[in-house]
Amino acid sequence: MDTEIRATFATRRSVELAIEHLVQEHGLNRTDIFVDAEGKTNTSGQERAGADATGSLSEPRTGSHPELAGAIQLSVGCETQRRETVISALKDAGATDIR
Repeated sequence: MDTEIRATFATRRSVELAIEHLVQEHGLNRTDIFVDAEGKTNTSGQERAGADATGSLSEPRTGSHPELAGAIQLSVGCETQRRETVISALKDAGATDIR
């Protein structure tokens, strides 16, 4: 691992999609990919998506959403020559603030 790339995602679903593409399509090791809340509070993102957006029987959830406490950060360790491929995959999955 020569370089580290960090990206921010609004939904947990987007993070999971990014990880799936990085591992299955681009051959990165899952052990080189880390997920964490951007802030100090545990979060499932800034927006509801996928299973987070529905309750039982596929009905929308209602009420306050304390689990939406901020963005989710993904960190990827990779070889320098794979940097652009990783950045492209992160963008395709909906990443913002890639650094």
